[in-house]
Amino acid sequence: MAVVVDFIRDSIQQQHEAWDKAILDLTPDQMHFRPNGQGNHIGFIAWHYIRTEDNLVQFVFQHRKPTVWLAGGYDQMFGLPRTAQGTGMPPEEAARMQLPAVEQWMGYQQAVWESTDGWLNAVTEEDLLRNVRIMPFVILR
Repeated sequence: MAVVVDFIRDSIQQQHEAWDKAILDLTPDQMHFRPNGQGNHIGFIAWHYIRTEDNLVQFVFQHRKPTVWLAGGYDQMFGLPRTAQGTGMPPEEAARMQLPAVEQWMGYQQAVWESTDGWLNAVTEEDLLRNVRIMPFVILR
């Protein structure tokens, strides 16, 4: 099992390092730029990815443990949705979403990285063998 956890940890740490490097020096304009006014901006993609990791590692894999997002009050601090993570969000809403300054955002991002690492330090073979069913939500319009 140690080999599996080491592989997961190494893979996730590489992803975390890539995210840190990718957004650390971006200006607000760069963070929210949409080429040709289409697609999702980097800020939305970062928010979606990191919120998803937070939700999966905390809430799903750890039996409904509160997410870093909610426990740290980041939704209120940043004025962003409390429980949404971008899945199924209409493109217009995603385009309007704005992250705070990179320095503030990195606080949340680093807290998620630390939380994920803490989970990996404590994960058991039973945890890794547990089947987890993830039910995506359906947006009714």
